[in-house]
Amino acid sequence: MENWTVQYWSRLLNLAEKYGWRAKGTKNPENWDDGKEWDGNYWWNSGQTIEDDDAKLLAVALKKALEKIPDEENKQASKNYQEMINWKKYDGSIPLEDIFSGKNSKQCIQKFIEFCEKGGFEIS
Repeated sequence: MENWTVQYWSRLLNLAEKYGWRAKGTKNPENWDDGKEWDGNYWWNSGQTIEDDDAKLLAVALKKALEKIPDEENKQASKNYQEMINWKKYDGSIPLEDIFSGKNSKQCIQKFIEFCEKGGFEIS
């Protein structure tokens, strides 16, 4: 499976939410034992699990998004986004579709959709 940086992973989840996905919450990692209840987060690669139905709904939303993402890469948007994340201050001013624009990005998303359609998985 593709590896996503935390910055792109979080934007990918934001994109899915924009197109109708509602996060159900993840199941805690098997080795979770820090004295606190698991918060259901998707953001860190802690070994938490996205369940089958959640993964499949994530795929449905990303399919909808894929139709709206331009085939041509928006190089200015990509450059501006890189500058923002280098300073850790993405402000939402760049449309998510432009962040993922271009055939290579769309192919990565398509592969991820196919992965999600198979069911649940671990974020590791």
